[in-house]
Formats: sequence, structure tokens, C-alpha cells
Amino acid sequence: GCRIRILSPIGVAATARFMQLGGTTDAVGAAVGLLLAELHKTCATNPSVCTPEKLHGETVMSFTVRMFVNPASCGSIIGKGGTVIANIRSKSSAIVKVEEAAPDAKDRSVCVVGPVERVHIA
Repeated sequence: GCRIRILSPIGVAATARFMQLGGTTDAVGAAVGLLLAELHKTCATNPSVCTPEKLHGETVMSFTVRMFVNPASCGSIIGKGGTVIANIRSKSSAIVKVEEAAPDAKDRSVCVVGPVERVHIA
């Protein structure tokens, strides 16, 4: 199974909640799918969970998922010449960005934005 830890809010990010997931690729992928399904259900009663926005010309309920990744692993997400991230964007139709690490941060942020189905594919 997947190990999930809810981490304490930190500093300016006190409005965000952080979860640490660990386990096999399949277990973590399944857990992410279940977490996204719960967020999708919550969206109807708690609008702060999702945001209506235009995405590729249509208005959708959009979710933002931010993952923190070891900088050494970012190359495999981006791929040579950006081919892997371009493929992820193409297959999912989600907005996917790998952001530079802040000077004092040890990890880089990977941000995925879009409807829950697209975020899950990405």
C-alpha cells in the first residue's frame, strides 16, 4: 500500500496542506487517484477546493496539485529537449510546469492544473 502522512502547515503556506506519499509507483498512483476523487466530490460543497477557469477554450472546475520533487529527478520528468513533459501535456491536456527551486529550497515544484480527470492522467 501507500503510506500517506499529513504534514503540518509551514510559514506562508499555512493555507495549504501538504501530504507525503511513499510506496511503489502503482500504490502512490492509486492513492493520488483516490485523493483526487475525494477532492472532486468536495468541490460541489466547498468551492475553495476547485476554481472555475477557462482551459483550452472551455470553462471547467480546475484543480491545482503541486508536487515537490528532488532536483535530480526533474530531468526524467522534463526529458531530453522537453519531450517527456510535452508528451504528458499532450496526453493529459493539463497544464504542467516544472518550476525552478527557490534558493533556499531543496526540492523543485511540479505544478499540474486542470480538471480532475486531466490532473490524474498527468
